Amino acid sequence: MGLSYSGWNDLISRYYFNEKMAGREVVLFANTDLIESLGKPFEADFNDFIRKLKIGPIYLSKKYKDIYQIAYDTYKYGKKYNFPYPPYLAYLALFVCTATIDGNFDDKAYYPRLAKLLGEEDRYPKARTSDMKYLWEDLEKWSKDIRGEEFGKFAKRIRGGNIHIGIPLSQTIISEKERANLPFFFSKADLDPGDLPSDEALKAKLKLYGDQYFQKRTLGLIDSSRSDHKYLSEALLDFILEELENWDGKISSTIVERYVEPTLKSERHSEFTKVYLRICLTEDFARYIISLRIKTKEEYPDNDLEFKVEGRETKFTCSETNQPEWSRRLEEQVSKPNEVADDSQFNWLEGLELRDEDNKWLAKLRPSSVRVFLPGNFEGLNEDWVESQHLEYGCKFLVACHDLHKDQISEWGQSNTESFEEKKIYGLPNWSLFFGKNAYNSCSKYEALSLPQKVRLRLKGGVKVGRGNQYLNFAPPYLVLEGAQGDESLTVNGIKLFTDQEEDIRRYTLPENLEIGETLTVEVTKAGEKICNIRTIKLVEPFLIEDFSQIPKRNHQGNIIKEIQAPRSFAQGAIVYGCELHDHVPIGLPTYLSHRIIFLGATPGQFVNWPDDELPRDWNPVWGIAKFKQNWEVNFCGSVEDLKKNPSTKEKVDCRKKIKKWREYIWGIRRTVKDPTLPILKELWITYKEVAKNVRS
Repeated sequence: MGLSYSGWNDLISRYYFNEKMAGREVVLFANTDLIESLGKPFEADFNDFIRKLKIGPIYLSKKYKDIYQIAYDTYKYGKKYNFPYPPYLAYLALFVCTATIDGNFDDKAYYPRLAKLLGEEDRYPKARTSDMKYLWEDLEKWSKDIRGEEFGKFAKRIRGGNIHIGIPLSQTIISEKERANLPFFFSKADLDPGDLPSDEALKAKLKLYGDQYFQKRTLGLIDSSRSDHKYLSEALLDFILEELENWDGKISSTIVERYVEPTLKSERHSEFTKVYLRICLTEDFARYIISLRIKTKEEYPDNDLEFKVEGRETKFTCSETNQPEWSRRLEEQVSKPNEVADDSQFNWLEGLELRDEDNKWLAKLRPSSVRVFLPGNFEGLNEDWVESQHLEYGCKFLVACHDLHKDQISEWGQSNTESFEEKKIYGLPNWSLFFGKNAYNSCSKYEALSLPQKVRLRLKGGVKVGRGNQYLNFAPPYLVLEGAQGDESLTVNGIKLFTDQEEDIRRYTLPENLEIGETLTVEVTKAGEKICNIRTIKLVEPFLIEDFSQIPKRNHQGNIIKEIQAPRSFAQGAIVYGCELHDHVPIGLPTYLSHRIIFLGATPGQFVNWPDDELPRDWNPVWGIAKFKQNWEVNFCGSVEDLKKNPSTKEKVDCRKKIKKWREYIWGIRRTVKDPTLPILKELWITYKEVAKNVRS
C-alpha cells in the first residue's frame, strides 16, 4: 500500500505537533522503530519512507540527486503556500534518524550513515547542508510565532561546532519512551512542580533513580566531561525541569498502557494526584507561626479537600485561594476545630503523607533535615517566609536545620554569605534556625543550600487563552529571573525592562503599550550575550466563540453525551438546549466594563452617560456602549425578552435633545463602535442602527 511523501509528512507532523503538546517543547526524536510504527497502519515501512523522501513531494516536478536539495526546495515551495504543517518535516525526521543509528551522541561518520540509509554509499550527500539551517529556523518560527505554541514549541539547538550535524544531534537528547517515563521519575524522586530543584539537586536525583527510567546514553550525557556535550547536557536538564514545571501530579493511564514497562505499571501512586506541602513561617514578635499550604497546577475541587493521616483521627482541610495555584492554609478539624494546622506537630525529619480518598489527592511533606525559606513575596503570599528547594542570589533567607548539622551549616554561613546569625525558634526541639543575607556560594553537602548554576526565565501569573503562549491583553504574565545576580538585561522586542528595586525577587512587568496580536520575544542577556532560554508570547483581545458545533454535548451533570444518546436537554458550549427560558433579572448593570459607558434603552431618547448621569430607575437598559482608548464596544445587558423585541419606532421620549443624543450614540458613532460577536446580538444591533438612522426628533 505505502504512503505518498505528503502522507508521510502529514503523519509525522501530527505525531510531533498536536494539541496535547500545547505549550510544551517538542523534541524531534526519531529512529527507524518510530517510523515503522507510524507507517504500520498504512502498510508502509521504513524503506517506503526513504523511497518517498528521495522522490519528494508531487508538486516538485524535477528529478533530484541530492536529498538536501529536495528538502530545501520543499521548504521554499512551502513559503509560497499556506500548508497546515511545514511540508519539510519528514526530511528533518530523516536527519534525526541518521543521528540515532548507533545509539550514541556521536557526530562521527554522520554523512556515511545518511548515505547508507539512502542506499547511496558511493557518495556522501553534503551538497546543500548549509541550507538546512533555514528549515530548522523556520520550524521554530512556525511553532512559536505562527501557531502560538498551540501544537507545541520547537527550539533550535546546536550540539558541537558543526551546525549542520549539531542540530539533528540535539534532537536525540531524550526519546519518546523516556519522556513518557518522566512522571514516574518525578513521583519517585518527590520532585515538586511548584518548587523546582536546582541543577545539582536534579542531577543527584537522576543518579539515584534514573536507571529505572532512562537509557544509559541519556544518563551518561548528564555526567559527560566532553566540552561538546556540555550544551546538550544543559539542554536536557532544562527540558526535564520544564516538563516538571508543567506536570499536573498525575500519571496518565494512556501513557502507562502505551509506553511503560510492566514492572512500573503496578506503582500505586498513579491512582492519585500527587501534590506537595510547603511550610510557611510568619514572624510574630519573638516567635514564628508555622503553617502548611499546597501549590499545584491541578484544578482544585469545588468542595474542600479533606485529608487524613494514616493512624490518626485528625482531619485537615483546605481549599483554593485567590492566589493562583496556592491553597489556603491547612486547618485542623478534630482536636482544634478551624484552627490553622501547626506544622511543628509533624516530624520535619520524617515528613508527612496526607490522603483525600474522595478526591484522590495525595499531599506530601518531603522529609528533610535541612530546610530553606525565602521571602513570601517571591510567591505573592502574605506569610513572611515560604519553603524553597534552593537558595537564590541577592536576597535574605532562613535556614532551619536539625542540630546534627548545626555546626557545619553555621560554618558555611559565616564564610559564604554577607551576614549569617542564629535566631530563636520555639516548638521545634532539636532544630536550629539561622537568618542570612546574600549567599554567594553553595554548600555541596546539602541540596537545599545550593545556588542556581544558570539563569532561567519564568512566566508567572496572567490569564492564558488556550494552551499555547497567548495571554489576554489586560492580564499579561509577569517575568521572573531565577538565578540572576543583578547584571543581567531583560528585553521584550528590544525594549529593556527594569525590576522593582524594592522587591527581593527579580520580577519584571510588561510595559502597557505593547502591540496586540504581535509576537513578543523575551530575551535575557549578560555582557551582550544571550544567557538563557528565549520565550515568546502574544497578547490578544478577549473574544467569544460563535460556533459551538464542534464542542461535545454535556448533560446536567457535566458528563459528555455519546452520539447514540438523545436527551431532551443538554448544553453545548455556552448554549443550553431543551430548557424552559425564564426572564433574567440582572443583579446590576455591567459598570465594570469601562470608566465610561453609554447605557441605551429600546425607546429613542432613553440613555444615560455613566458615571456623569445616574443609572436609570424607570427603564431598563438594553445596550451598554463601553469606551476604550480608540473606539467603543457595544455589550448587550438586557433581558431574554429584549432579544425578541425591536426598538420602538412609534414611542419616543418627550425631549428632542435626548432623542438626538440617542440617535448619535447609535448611528453617529457607528464607525468607531465594535459590533457584538454573537450573530443574534449582531443582528439586533443592526436593527437598532437602522431605527436610529431614520429616527427624527
